[in-house]
Amino acid sequence: MSDELEIIKKQLPEMAGILNAVPGERFELKCAQTLLIVQRRMEESELQTQLAIYNHLFSKEGTASITDLSNVAVAYVKIKTLCEAGNSNFDQISIRELIKEFHAQETKVLNIIHLSKVNALAAEDYQKEIIKRTLNKSEKYLKAFADEIKRAEKKIEKDPVSLIQPKEQVSDTRVEETPKKSKRHIFPMIFDKGVGWVEGFRYRKDVNSFLKKEEARQADSRCEEIPFYEKTLKYTERHICKDIPEFSIFLKRGNVYFGKTGNVNAGVYMNQDQSLLELMNVSQDFIQFMTTDLLNGQYELKAFTDSEKKAMQLYFNYVCVCFEKHIGRELSVQEYLHFKDYYNRLILMMFALEEKKQDDYYRALSIADNYITYMQGYDLTVSDGKEDIIKNIIAEKNLNYVGDLKLILEIHVVCEDARESLQSLIEKIRYFHGTNKSEDPEKTEEPVDLKGAKIVVEILNEMGQISDEAIFSAPNIEIAVMDYLKKNAIGKRIGIEKNGVKTYFFAGKRGGMSIPILTNETRAAWNEDERIYFEKIEQKISETIIKIGGYLI
Repeated sequence: MSDELEIIKKQLPEMAGILNAVPGERFELKCAQTLLIVQRRMEESELQTQLAIYNHLFSKEGTASITDLSNVAVAYVKIKTLCEAGNSNFDQISIRELIKEFHAQETKVLNIIHLSKVNALAAEDYQKEIIKRTLNKSEKYLKAFADEIKRAEKKIEKDPVSLIQPKEQVSDTRVEETPKKSKRHIFPMIFDKGVGWVEGFRYRKDVNSFLKKEEARQADSRCEEIPFYEKTLKYTERHICKDIPEFSIFLKRGNVYFGKTGNVNAGVYMNQDQSLLELMNVSQDFIQFMTTDLLNGQYELKAFTDSEKKAMQLYFNYVCVCFEKHIGRELSVQEYLHFKDYYNRLILMMFALEEKKQDDYYRALSIADNYITYMQGYDLTVSDGKEDIIKNIIAEKNLNYVGDLKLILEIHVVCEDARESLQSLIEKIRYFHGTNKSEDPEKTEEPVDLKGAKIVVEILNEMGQISDEAIFSAPNIEIAVMDYLKKNAIGKRIGIEKNGVKTYFFAGKRGGMSIPILTNETRAAWNEDERIYFEKIEQKISETIIKIGGYLI
């Protein structure tokens, strides 16, 4: 399942386009076939179910309705949450993350509604129609997100069934002897013996527990080891200690034991020499430190948690005690020096990870402050608290923040210096840890064959007439889009010119979002070859606008 998760995760930026889809128009993705194949390969799970809902949109004939888009948008949010959590099904933690993600998407939709209403004030009639459909879709999204939040909160509110059942009351069923009969009953005798046996068992158990605690209190190490007195132990797992391979860790029913590796025989520890110890105060982290070489380059390490630091201290303490007891006999001086060298490097690595964590935090703090300041400066709502923003930036869960800044970049920014500053902040968020691992640096974009057409960017005056025009060749599509976005004009549009015929794909105004302007009537008039040709060009221009920092309705 991990392979499928990684594949879907790489497609999330493109899948997010569903949030910008326009009702009444076809919504298509380049990765649609990939998603369908992944869905069929996956085992049955919540992720597979939501992916099926998402993929169903591409199998529908005709254009998507608002309800269709709403259902798919909800599915996308669930897919995104599961992928970022690395799960294929929801648990209590990921349900809470889902609620947070829906709230974040609600905020994003509210921001789009706010910006769309502003954009509609100066829009042409045909643009107002698209904006109206977009607003209706956004309202539907908000309702769908709110309903999903309620459902998720109800799941969390449900109390788990208690595993602790009330003790049954033991009723005294002894038959009282009547003075009329002197016959002796056998049942009271059996009952008294049973009660005595139970009380004796409890007493012995309490005594054993007390003795264990006393032995643990007097132990040589902080692991609180106590002797294991039985002659054999049939264990379920064995792990050789990496620093002292003459000894091993043994596990059985949640209990942890420490003994000689040489005393093992066919899954049984032979304890005739009374060398086996039970470790009373250890954790799984302790076992990992004892048995795993964390510095061999095979593990991607993160800053240690408090519990891991405590386990590392116990590990150091216990191994040192072992050397004190056994050096010169089972253990050698060379092994001790090797352990000290390893532990020195482990400490250095711990500090390096801690330092990196601190550096990442304060670097992310500065970026988060800039992001919040931009959002508040342009009167937009911030969906997450500062600490959550910092955590998400470090974890590279940044799609929402990048999208917010791109909104500002397209709608409000006209100054070139301001554009460069905002674009720099977007890059810092997107690539917080350097080059995005999900992107293949050697991957080249597939060029679109314009078949001799030129890209045209036109500036319109107040009368809607062309006041300026720029022509670009096919290889310069990115330059053409950049020129289109930078134009600070009352009206502007971008398209192609072929054989003297112009076809426009997107239009915008000063400080406004770009709007697709191909009508359904125009699309219906195309034959199949024309449809494929024009839609490829439209998609390429759309992707380039978003890549550079523009925003589409």
